[in-house]
Amino acid sequence: SVTAYTDSTGRVWRGCASAADVEAYVAQERREQLGAAIRARREALGVSLRATARAVKRSPGWLSRVELGHETPGEDALERLALRLECEPEEQSRWMALAGIIPRSLREALCEHPERWGDVRAVLAGRRP
Repeated sequence: SVTAYTDSTGRVWRGCASAADVEAYVAQERREQLGAAIRARREALGVSLRATARAVKRSPGWLSRVELGHETPGEDALERLALRLECEPEEQSRWMALAGIIPRSLREALCEHPERWGDVRAVLAGRRP
């Protein structure tokens, strides 16, 4: 029998792969998209991989692994990269989402107003709060 699974991005997968396998594939896709976005931004600015790694206090090997989608940077490293690469807030937010990170400022705002969580869920589901 063919099974169907809806992944965390909303795509429907049909076949015999387990939910864990599908989510691992989706996570790898996101790492690759993030790495490609970081590399594209760095190259658009004409900054070398070594100079960028030095500026964010990481090794060139680490940055190479990130750009190739083999590693996901943590929140602090991603913030430093976005700052060094002069990202607009929307681009930084997209990078955070691809890394699976809810930014500190958003976590703090949510924790300060738990009574509004239902409203946030409604907005994210496309409904009016």
